[in-house]
Amino acid sequence: MASIYDVAKLAGVSPSTVSLVLSGRGEQARISVATRQRVNVAAQQLHYRPNISARRLRSASSRSPDYVIALFCVMDIRAMTMGRMLMGLQQAMLEQTRDIELMVQPYMSGELAKLHCWDVASAFDGAIIANASVQDLEQMEQRDPQVPIVLFQRQSKRFSTVLSDNEAVGRVSAQLFAAHGRRHAAVVLPQPEAFGSTTRLQYFLDEAKRLNLSVAPEHIVNDEMTMAGGHRAMEALLHTGQMPDAVFFISDLMAAGALPVLDEAGIRVPQQMDILCHGDNEVDSFTKPTLSTTRMPVEEITGKCMELLLELIESKDPTPRSIMLDAPLIIRQSCPGFPEGTQG
Repeated sequence: MASIYDVAKLAGVSPSTVSLVLSGRGEQARISVATRQRVNVAAQQLHYRPNISARRLRSASSRSPDYVIALFCVMDIRAMTMGRMLMGLQQAMLEQTRDIELMVQPYMSGELAKLHCWDVASAFDGAIIANASVQDLEQMEQRDPQVPIVLFQRQSKRFSTVLSDNEAVGRVSAQLFAAHGRRHAAVVLPQPEAFGSTTRLQYFLDEAKRLNLSVAPEHIVNDEMTMAGGHRAMEALLHTGQMPDAVFFISDLMAAGALPVLDEAGIRVPQQMDILCHGDNEVDSFTKPTLSTTRMPVEEITGKCMELLLELIESKDPTPRSIMLDAPLIIRQSCPGFPEGTQG
């Protein structure tokens, strides 16, 4: 295994310079861009990996973890989702015999591949990447990360993934509306669109067409993934001319924001309009009416991400693996279940 002295020799600099550059303090120490690039290239060529225990300056009496796992999440991730992700990871860590340390690394959407940690081997053994944009994934698939990676709720030919069944979510939503005799459906999408939302939309539209459930182009609207965004989206739908009799919200938070618009307009849910969403966060049980939803199994997905990542670390097998989990239908007040004798 290469040492910091090997990197220094190859780069033609002192070990102290290497230490400053690889710890991210090169610019602060006024080390030139050219020198920093030379050090990073040398570290990459030698597959240098720092000693994690030393990096954390642990005392001799402290026990070092068996593995340090990094969770990369976008800066604007919803607090509810982040909390559920951490719960799933914590449960998975408690079930392990290994001593695992978790570090959380935020990143700006579209800038994941630019982080310094991908240029040199960093102080973690594996990474879980959440909510990566299409741009992030395209850029990451061009890189050569020195540690195993598992993607949360994404698909990739290069990296291992754990995700919920987005095809089933889209199809069962259309089937439920059709089973209730609905004829004019609408879809509300979060903006910017992500892999999961576009996949659910496509399968919803495919199934709606098969079932003769119309979805007019003006009945596909998008806005920011907030309650305010859902409020605006529903106002837009009510001004399209023909009011839909069923609305599928890709985000449950947007559905919660839409309900007051319907109440003010005197539109009864579900008597006049079915509302079905995706997520199953805490808010869904406290709206009026409560929200029917397909459940995003966040805790289970992150737990499986941790299990799969540990397998990849220990097996040293780079072959990508994919795990898909069910997204069960949770029936509450805003959309009844399948009538007896019908099948989803």
